[in-house]
Amino acid sequence: MTAVDFLATVDRFPNPDDKVRSCSLKVEGGGNAGNALTCVARLGLKPKVISKIADDAHGFAILKELEADGVDTSFIVVRLVFFTSFFFVSAVPNLSDYACT
Repeated sequence: MTAVDFLATVDRFPNPDDKVRSCSLKVEGGGNAGNALTCVARLGLKPKVISKIADDAHGFAILKELEADGVDTSFIVVRLVFFTSFFFVSAVPNLSDYACT
């Protein structure tokens, strides 16, 4: 599965019902399959992916990122009326802790 990761850096993790502003936000392709395909391509192999992406901005961004990393995307199907899966990851600098939602 390919997905989009929203990676936010925060000064601290919020308490329940609390809000915290992010210091930075990075949006990248992710998901187990997407990450593995990119790693394999960067090792010099020629991976191919058979999957579906959503007909939305995030789906096309994932497609573009995989192609830029050297993954053969010729078997990807664009699915209409479908939304890209995403994960929001917040991390505090200099800590090994992070939270996924």
